[in-house]
Amino acid sequence: MNSNPIGVGGIVAQSGSQGMIQSGVLLEASNHFRQRIGHLGVRQYGFAQSRGEWTGQFSIALHASTGVTLIGLRERQTASIFLGAEPLSGRVAWRPAIMDSSFFQWNPLLSTGGQLAFQSCRTLGAVRLGASVGNIHSSGLAPILGNSRGLLFALNCDRMDLSAEVLRQKDDQGSATFRVLDLTWNVPESRWKMGTRWEWTGIAPDRREDERRWMFVMRSNPWEE
Repeated sequence: MNSNPIGVGGIVAQSGSQGMIQSGVLLEASNHFRQRIGHLGVRQYGFAQSRGEWTGQFSIALHASTGVTLIGLRERQTASIFLGAEPLSGRVAWRPAIMDSSFFQWNPLLSTGGQLAFQSCRTLGAVRLGASVGNIHSSGLAPILGNSRGLLFALNCDRMDLSAEVLRQKDDQGSATFRVLDLTWNVPESRWKMGTRWEWTGIAPDRREDERRWMFVMRSNPWEE
């Protein structure tokens, strides 16, 4: 099960040594995977977003911090240890106007922690460890192998979803830290959901200064009845 909405909204971005602020608009597709049995009996967790944005220049961002539950909550359980595999976690940034800020990063991970269930909600807290493959510290498309570690939190309810992560990736050329928080909640008596998303990316050495993005989005699932 997942939330699977389409969203439109506004974005504010701050980056660079001078703290330059830009604002613009975005179109997104996002998911909060709700830790329940879905297609083919798979229990998926985490969150993801694909978006196009305009802040004076066009860019595309893809992000996935999601995996499959190997050990976790079963029906009618209230607590469980958790083990998950994330073969598809990663991110892509494509910015045609400033190609040296474009990158791809694949982070296959294993997650372990605990899950709780109460009323309509399920919550997950997990530590994540794994590899990193990408060109975030490369001058071209050639990927560099490194390692990744971080934390993931998810709270999924019938009318609200909250997901957050901190992920640090390191290789022999430098490091990068990604922080993301995404919240969406249903507007009463409506198909619409209000959403907000915050991203903070730091890449060292100074290929790019800290970059922060804040988004406010109205989301709706056109396939919901």
